Amino acid sequence: MEEHDILIRATADLVNEFPSISLDIVGDGPERSRLERLAKKIGLAGQVRFVGCQSRKQIAWAMKRCTLFALPSLADQSGCLHVQAMSCGKALIGCRGRELPRLSSMAQMVFWLGPGNGPELVLAMSMLLRDAQRRRNLGTAARNTILDRLTVEQQAEALKRIYRESVA
Repeated sequence: MEEHDILIRATADLVNEFPSISLDIVGDGPERSRLERLAKKIGLAGQVRFVGCQSRKQIAWAMKRCTLFALPSLADQSGCLHVQAMSCGKALIGCRGRELPRLSSMAQMVFWLGPGNGPELVLAMSMLLRDAQRRRNLGTAARNTILDRLTVEQQAEALKRIYRESVA
């Protein structure tokens, strides 16, 4: 089962406990119409929004507005979306296998799930939705870690160091 299917189905599992839950899926692709049909079929047409391709600014705005960020997918090869969500101070749910070296030290701040594991996703989402303080604590720790370790300046310095070592 595809990762977005699992996210939509997890949202459906949570709607009784969290009636105001909503899910924004950013991006476009060949699966969009199938996923829209799935959301409608399981009664989530009003709670799942497919917002299509967005600019970086729009994505940043969406991340700032969201309650939590879930990307239970192996698709984000760079981990850029994970880092962006963390920099916005969001609690994060990711997919094991995506623990990139730059994120590995942040394991305690991220719920890493097994690929395709719907029950784990439902559990992680419900834990974070039930516990606002925990969500805030995780988000704050994630943002502070990004500010301490992954600023553009720090990344540029690391890249310069790698180049210097490569040339030497």
